[in-house]
Amino acid sequence: MNKKTFTVLVMLIATVLNIALTLVLITALITACVILLHLVIRTESPGAYMGASMICFIGGVVVDMILYSKIFIWCIRKFNLGPKLDPKLMGKYYDTLKQQAKASGKPIDEGKPEKLKTVMPKSVLPEEDEWEGSEEADSFPKLTDAD
Repeated sequence: MNKKTFTVLVMLIATVLNIALTLVLITALITACVILLHLVIRTESPGAYMGASMICFIGGVVVDMILYSKIFIWCIRKFNLGPKLDPKLMGKYYDTLKQQAKASGKPIDEGKPEKLKTVMPKSVLPEEDEWEGSEEADSFPKLTDAD
């Protein structure tokens, strides 16, 4: 499995986990808010519940974005995924890792770079010219400037 394939696979798994984390956070915040409104404040106004639900939804998404970034960077460091992931596809996460590495003085193990192979089509490869009558070509008289 090459770096790009592994990176796409990791990103797909991380996306599914991010969606699950978002749903859990939003559900927990809305539940806490409903309990707070019902038991502590003792309000029966549907507008209060709707407003609180919208605030909890937006708050859950914001908290999820912050947590997701922190958790994803932690997983990359913990399981040493830096050399296995493609830096071009990782974007901001790879840049954040490099900044943290500079601050801590520990370099990121990027692994050895892949040696690229040049593959040229057969139409542009040099051909060996095999003249059947190459001896005949030498037997022709050579033209000079006097001719």
